[in-house]
Amino acid sequence: MEFLSVAIVTSGLLLALANSARGEDAVTPPIWPAEPIRSMGQPPLWKPYGGGAYTFGGGARGASVHVGVYKDLLPAVAGFGVSGEAYAGASGDGAAAGFRALADLRGLMLKTGVDHRAGSGTDWIVSFNTPLRRGGLFGGGSLLRVDWVPARDEWQLGVLIPFERHMGRTRPRATTVALPRSSRPPAPRPLRAPALEQALGQVRVATRWIFQLTHVFWDDSREDRARSLERTRREIAAFKARIARRDAQRPEGANLAGEVSRLHREMARAFALAAADPSRGGPLHDLARAAMADEVVLPYNRLFGQWKRHDSLLALGATARTRFLAAAHAAGVPAARDGALADVFDGYLRALDDARASSWVQLGRDSRLVFLPLQLVLQPWEHDSQAEIDALIGRAVGTPFSRGNRADYITVRQFQAELLRSLHATRDYHVLWLHDYNGISPTGGVDRVGFIQAIDGYLAALAARVREFDATRRLPVFMVFVDQKYYAQYGGRLFMDLLEDPLGHQLRLPPGSPELQQRADRAQAALRQAVNESRLLQAEAARRGAGWLRTFVKVHVSVAQPADFSFRTRRIVPHLPIAPDHAIRDHRKIAFRDLSEADPGRGEAFYSGGAVGEAYVSATFEDRAIHATGPALRTLKAAAVRYLRQNGFSEADLPRPLLPQPRPADYDERVARLEAAGADVTALEVHNDRGFEQKDASVVNSMLYTLMPAGSLFVVPSSIWTDPVWAGQLVAAALRGCHVYVIAPAHDNAPQGTFVVIARSREVFSRFFEIQRQLGPEIEKAGGRLRTGLYTRRSPAGATDAWLREILEGYRRHPFLADEFPFAPAMFEALLDTAREPSPLPRDEAFPSNDALPRANQLHRKTQFLASRASLQALAEAVVRLPKLPAPGPGIPGARTLGVEDSARLAMEKAWLGGDLAQAHRALPDETRARAIYYLTVGSLNMDTRGHALDGEVMYVQSGESSLVAYTDFAALVGFTTWLDSQEQLDRLLPPVTHLKRWISRWVRKAV
Repeated sequence: MEFLSVAIVTSGLLLALANSARGEDAVTPPIWPAEPIRSMGQPPLWKPYGGGAYTFGGGARGASVHVGVYKDLLPAVAGFGVSGEAYAGASGDGAAAGFRALADLRGLMLKTGVDHRAGSGTDWIVSFNTPLRRGGLFGGGSLLRVDWVPARDEWQLGVLIPFERHMGRTRPRATTVALPRSSRPPAPRPLRAPALEQALGQVRVATRWIFQLTHVFWDDSREDRARSLERTRREIAAFKARIARRDAQRPEGANLAGEVSRLHREMARAFALAAADPSRGGPLHDLARAAMADEVVLPYNRLFGQWKRHDSLLALGATARTRFLAAAHAAGVPAARDGALADVFDGYLRALDDARASSWVQLGRDSRLVFLPLQLVLQPWEHDSQAEIDALIGRAVGTPFSRGNRADYITVRQFQAELLRSLHATRDYHVLWLHDYNGISPTGGVDRVGFIQAIDGYLAALAARVREFDATRRLPVFMVFVDQKYYAQYGGRLFMDLLEDPLGHQLRLPPGSPELQQRADRAQAALRQAVNESRLLQAEAARRGAGWLRTFVKVHVSVAQPADFSFRTRRIVPHLPIAPDHAIRDHRKIAFRDLSEADPGRGEAFYSGGAVGEAYVSATFEDRAIHATGPALRTLKAAAVRYLRQNGFSEADLPRPLLPQPRPADYDERVARLEAAGADVTALEVHNDRGFEQKDASVVNSMLYTLMPAGSLFVVPSSIWTDPVWAGQLVAAALRGCHVYVIAPAHDNAPQGTFVVIARSREVFSRFFEIQRQLGPEIEKAGGRLRTGLYTRRSPAGATDAWLREILEGYRRHPFLADEFPFAPAMFEALLDTAREPSPLPRDEAFPSNDALPRANQLHRKTQFLASRASLQALAEAVVRLPKLPAPGPGIPGARTLGVEDSARLAMEKAWLGGDLAQAHRALPDETRARAIYYLTVGSLNMDTRGHALDGEVMYVQSGESSLVAYTDFAALVGFTTWLDSQEQLDRLLPPVTHLKRWISRWVRKAV
């Protein structure tokens, strides 16, 4: 009996264990990712095509088909290569077959070469190939083909169809965005009272002035350089006379504050007359302004940077009118006054639309460039605080600023080290999204930065995650989005081939790199060994097939916007309707991993001014990046999904890790906990989508330039400064009382040294200086300042004393700099006087720091600093009471990956300032803090027209006192700058180009 009991118990235990085991099997998590990840891959080296044609002329008639293959001889965007094709068909003489060898000039839509037909010999052939419409004659990149063989007097008419997977799918068919159509609003009422007519007449004049006073710039003209400059001087003088003209309405002349006040005062008077009730004028105008802002001005500005069809505000205004009248009824205005109120509202709308049309003409009839100043619908007190401007920007782009973020302001060299670290930290997915990943260095050897990220980054991270796979059943999804334009130019295929197939591809580095070759071979061997030793991976491969492993253990590469000459447009180069879209690039430089809507604190992102390559990490390369975490990053996944859709991905093809997830009910509480734990950065990230799509980064940039109140400081450096629209907005800011400092690199310090860029930059800066000179008294009278500077740094990187002395020399030469950065000279003097160890701080030598080719320091900055000068002055008074700067030491955060001068910058922020400037700001009086406004922007957006209206760009915007982290960096930058005193000085530092080169630069200026 006892034996039976033991047996029963034992059997029960065994059964329970068996059930438990089955239960464990039942809940074993699936392999992730369970579904294959779709990527675009790389463009093929040999590009197949086919088609058919009908032959006529020369006594021959009949149909034929052809197949061929094309090979680029230059980077694919150049469109120069060779092709070979075979054809066969029937003609009046019977069957015809042969082959052709052709040179291709795809940009000009031409092929030419020889046609060898069996039985007929070899003859010269010319072929014209055109898509007729964007994306292809029948879609898919197909082309209408016309061949001519002169010796046979023979013509062929047919179609060429590329067999590449993505042709005809990677750009939008439409190059414009359509505004709703509308007839003009009702004509003015015939029996308007004289007082009402007078008020609306003043509104029309004030509206025109507001447009003119928020964009003040004169671009160069078609004459030669000297005559063009003289013409600009006359135009500036005429403008100066116009704003100085005084009358009863403008006793002090024209200025923005006066015109804004006049517009809103006269509109309130007009509504009071229309309502027959003086007390209702102001409230009705407030309702009209709100409707006009939400239904007209902000929706129109959301299209800034895009070509528009039916370019008018009238249809948008019809919706606004309906909303306004409903609000007026709700406020108690009798319906009997509707006709009069609508008439006044329509007068307001007509004034705005007429001024828009006038601005459109002034901007060369380019609807992309028209920006409606928000002063048309805002009173000054509605955009004079940080919270108000943040809210307006959030309304404009549809995404509010978010709190609870962390952001570290870092160098591009640090970005490379952080990118490497982030690859190893990835657990779910990682996206590297950039415009170039270099395989070949400027000297023709292996690009060591590209090598390190591929071998020590991707391959090593994959191997580490594979070793954990049997326990985790998860393999991170690594994705690379790289733009076609520079991918081919800088040898990106070298490492992309490896990343796409790390188990099967054998990397072969150029000769002369045996040590790197051995490192790469060891990394591949380690990854293959990890895969071979994974019991679960081998079991899955046996079940799914041997090829499954090579699609699972890889990096998913998408070379986006592949060369496709079926997309042509007149929207890039004026009077050249056949220009291909290849001039447009995706210029974004972003990396992010493991972001999730379910957890606002999870994952991280980097916004960089530099991509992956030796050129971006050298000691002479001056650029910055942001390392960020927090809820502001939640829009990154959506931006990546938009990018893939624009490259032809269907909904089913989108990578699952990038698809949106529901936010938990306690999401806001989680954000609050992040903020309570010290995540004190308020931020927003915005994008310009590539090509003819939405341009939110440009919208935000223009809103900052036009809304920052008088008394603000703007420091705007850029490696490429060619855009007259942003130039005009910055001049206007100076005229309303802001201090504006614009900086471009001198010729020797310019990373973009092409004559087209140099020519356009010097023309824009020549105008900046002429405005600075001629309008200086008017700007000074308003309390503003405009200074034009060229970055001319001479001190070698790492030579800290020389670096500090050059900055101090800049402050001594240009004493006005201390007005903007009041404690900077004392700060740099203190650092110079501080004893330092003779040896440099430890550096991370993983990435090369020496330039492959000799060059001066390069200004590649895309950063901006905007701040209230009054709060900076208050901070200066607080800071001078702090202790003296101690010596920087190796304990400074980030010192391992920084050079001496960058560590010195951190020392100034972290030590001498008693922690950081944000902390010092919080100690200021409440009244000072309430008026303080600070913004820092970092990303890829240059001050160029292509960045404004064509290229894909990204901008991370910090709002509030956290922006002060960059204060000392900008204080150093202005010290490295030569502030211009004459046109001759500009000519020395940024020499003029020849008349022909200047003409070419003007012709293609919208693509520069």
